Amino acid sequence: MKEDISVEKLRKIEALRKGGSTEGEREAAAAALERVKSNLPLRITCTIIHVDKQEAFYEVQYRDVEGRPQTRKVPREYFLRPPRVVEDLLKAGAALPDDQTAAVKNVKDAIELKAAATRRVTERSGWYEVESFLGPDKTYGKLAGQIEYLPPRELDPALGLSAGSLEAWREGLRAPCQHSDYLIIVIGHKASNALLEVIGEDEGWVLHLHGTESDSAEKTASSSGKTLMTRVAASMTGRCQRTDLITFGITEAALCDLCSARSHLGVELDEEGRALGSGTGPRVKADQLSYLISSGRGGVRSNYATRRAELKNRTWLSNAITSGETPLDVNSKRQARTEGSQVRMIGLPVPPGARGGVFNRVKGGGKKRAKRCQQLAEDTEATIAANHCVFFPALLDATVPIRATLRERINRRVAKLVEKVGADTNPWERRFAHKLATAGATAVLLSELGIAPWTKKRAVRAYVRLYRKARAATATVDEIAERVISALRRSLSKGKFPKVRKGVELSARTVTRAQRGFRKELPGLGLVLLIPMERIEQRIEKFFGRRGIASLVVQRLSQRGVVHLGGDGKLTREVMAKEVAEGRHRYVCFDLARLTGGEK
Repeated sequence: MKEDISVEKLRKIEALRKGGSTEGEREAAAAALERVKSNLPLRITCTIIHVDKQEAFYEVQYRDVEGRPQTRKVPREYFLRPPRVVEDLLKAGAALPDDQTAAVKNVKDAIELKAAATRRVTERSGWYEVESFLGPDKTYGKLAGQIEYLPPRELDPALGLSAGSLEAWREGLRAPCQHSDYLIIVIGHKASNALLEVIGEDEGWVLHLHGTESDSAEKTASSSGKTLMTRVAASMTGRCQRTDLITFGITEAALCDLCSARSHLGVELDEEGRALGSGTGPRVKADQLSYLISSGRGGVRSNYATRRAELKNRTWLSNAITSGETPLDVNSKRQARTEGSQVRMIGLPVPPGARGGVFNRVKGGGKKRAKRCQQLAEDTEATIAANHCVFFPALLDATVPIRATLRERINRRVAKLVEKVGADTNPWERRFAHKLATAGATAVLLSELGIAPWTKKRAVRAYVRLYRKARAATATVDEIAERVISALRRSLSKGKFPKVRKGVELSARTVTRAQRGFRKELPGLGLVLLIPMERIEQRIEKFFGRRGIASLVVQRLSQRGVVHLGGDGKLTREVMAKEVAEGRHRYVCFDLARLTGGEK
C-alpha cells in the first residue's frame, strides 16, 4: 500500500523531528521524513543562484516515465505559474499525472516543502576572489561549499567527468614519460593554466604539435602520437575519448564561449587541417587562433546586446594545445607568420611514427623501436581512458594552499630555464623561450610536489630539447643558411673534410669520411668544398626538424656567392673524383674562400 505523502503529514513529521521529546523520537522522525520525501513525485532540493546571469533556479528531482531518477534546473519565476512548471517537466519526460490539477498539486507541494539549501554557481572556472579556485570538480580554498563552477554541458560535455585515481594515472604514464619529452612538456603546459594568474602572466599561448616536412622519397603517414598528446592534456580535466576532443571545425563565437568557460583550465583542439579548407561556414583559422587565445577577449558586443546575460563579452586567461599535420612556418601552403604570431602559437615538430613520433627517447631502430613505441602508446591510451579528471584536483589540492609562495618560486625557475638555452640575448628570443619555460618550470614544480612521474632533472632536459626543436621550426631560410655556414666552418677547423688530390690514393677510412664531403681543386674555381645534397638535407633535418627546404637554403647561399651553381644552372655540380667514388656524381660546390674568410 502506498504511503500517505500529504503535506499535512510531512509537516507533523517535521515538527516531531525538531521538537520530539526524546532523541529516539527525533531520529525516527528524521528517517520517516526522508523516506516519505523520497516518494514525492517532485522535490526541490535547493535554490541555485547563477551569479553570472543574475538568475535563480530551483533544483528539481523527479522520476521520468521510465522510472529513472532525474535532476533539472527550473527557473524560479516559473513557479509563480505552476502550470508552466508542469509543461516544462512533462516535456522533459517527468512521470507526473496526466490530470493537470493533480500535476499542479504536485508542484505546489514541492514548493511548500522545498529545501532551504542554496548554491551559488558560475560558468567561469579558475581563480575567484584571489584565494579560491573553481575547479572542474569542486571549489578549492576559502569559498569551498559556497560557490561552484557549472561547466557548459552542451558545448563541453566531457569536462569534469572523472574516473580512476591519480596514483593509477601517474603510474600508468611513468614509462611513457620516461621515453617522451613531448608528454612531459604537454602535461606541464596544461598544468600551467592554473598558475598563469599566480605568476603574473596576463597572456596565454598555444602549443601546436605538427608533423615534419617530407619529400616524395619518404612516406611519413604513420601515426606520430599528436592526437594522443592532446588527449593526455584533456584527461587532466575530464574524459578524453577521441570523440570528446573539439576540432578546428568550430566557429569563432563558440571558441570564445569555450575559452571563457575553461579559463585557467586550458583548451585542446584537434585536427587543425579542418580549418585550412575553403569549406562552408565560419571556422577558426590557425593564424587567427594565436591572437584570439592570447588576447583573452572575444569580439566586443554592443551595449544593447550585452544587456542579455548570454551575450556578455567573453574574457579568459588560458593556454591551448592544438595538433595538425602541416608545419606552421616555411610551408608552401601558408603565408609567412609574423614574429608576434610565432611567439603566441609555438609550433613543435613531431617526428613521423616510423622514427618514434612523440616517444622520441626510445632507443634503437626498425621493428624493435616501432614495437616499443606502439606498446607505450597503448599503455598511455589505457591509462587515460581509465583515469581522467584526477590530475587537476590533485594539482589544486597541492597549490591553492601555497599560492602566496608560488610566484617567486616559479618565476625564478623560468628565468633559469631561459638563461639555460641562451635565449636572454634579445626581447623576442626571451619572450619565445619564456613561453616554453613556463611549461618546463611547471613540469619541475609537479615533480617537486610529487604529482608527476618524473624527476626535476628529467623535466629540464625535456624542456631544453623541445625548446631547440620549437625554435628551429621558426627559423627562416636565411637563419638556416647561416647555421649551415657556421657548422661547415667548425667541421673544416676540425679537419673533417679531407683534401682529395688527383692520383693520390686514400685509405679506406679517409674514403668513408670523404663520402660525406671533401675538398678538391676544380678548374676555374680553385679549391672548393664538395658535399652531397642529401648530406645537406640530413643535417638540416637533424638540427631544424625540417625536410624539403635544403634546395631553398642552397639557392640562398648561391645568391650570396658561397655556393657555385653547376654549369647547367642546377644547384649541384657534376664532379669526377675517382679517389672517392666511381663515376661522376653531383655535389653542392662551396666556395672555400667565402666560406672560411680566406683560410683554405
